[in-house]
Amino acid sequence: MREILFACFLLAAVAPQVAVAAQKTPTVKEGCAALCPVCSHYKDGSCQEVKVGGSTPQAEYAGKTYYFCSPSCKKSFLRKPKKFVKGQ
Repeated sequence: MREILFACFLLAAVAPQVAVAAQKTPTVKEGCAALCPVCSHYKDGSCQEVKVGGSTPQAEYAGKTYYFCSPSCKKSFLRKPKKFVKGQ
């Protein structure tokens, strides 16, 4: 299990660097885990981790793809993305 998670995070770190400008490379591979930035901001431990799949709510901000545990978290993020992105 650790090896799979490590591979997912490694892919997330490397994928944006090797993406061709004309092609869109996902930040996190399907089936891997991502953190919902809204729940992470509010330290809601019940749903911070999101399993990425084809129907996972997602949004782009500042060239990065963010994944959410629910459509309502995505909606909150899109209202004020700077609030939920560290370093912005």
